[in-house]
Amino acid sequence: MGDDDMDNDESEGTVHIIQMVDPNPGCIQHAPQCQAIVDRTMAFIHTGTSINILSLSMHKGIAFSPALCPTTNRVYAYGTSTCLPLAGVFNTTISHQGQATKMKVYVAERGADMLLGCHTGKRLHLVHFTFGVC
Repeated sequence: MGDDDMDNDESEGTVHIIQMVDPNPGCIQHAPQCQAIVDRTMAFIHTGTSINILSLSMHKGIAFSPALCPTTNRVYAYGTSTCLPLAGVFNTTISHQGQATKMKVYVAERGADMLLGCHTGKRLHLVHFTFGVC
């Protein structure tokens, strides 16, 4: 069974409600990220990120503290050739204004902001892409 096929009930979290944060008036209008609050923790929804990730210290602070499953996946920060040391991965459901999605969250052993990836942002209707043809 691959890491992406994880169906272990012990790794399933509970629903977290997202509240969008008002952007700074000085922010670049078309920045690739926006801020949100997830279970009282500041998170970034980053359209350049393909995964959801948080630090081990943030994971330990989550009220339901889901069990971590081991992962063999390698995760790299943008522009680096060294993979991040991962403590594990867990599944959870996250919702925003009636939209809910199951997602996998990787847990870094240290030093990671909470990042929600592009697919999570799209599924929750938090980010939208517009394409134009000239």
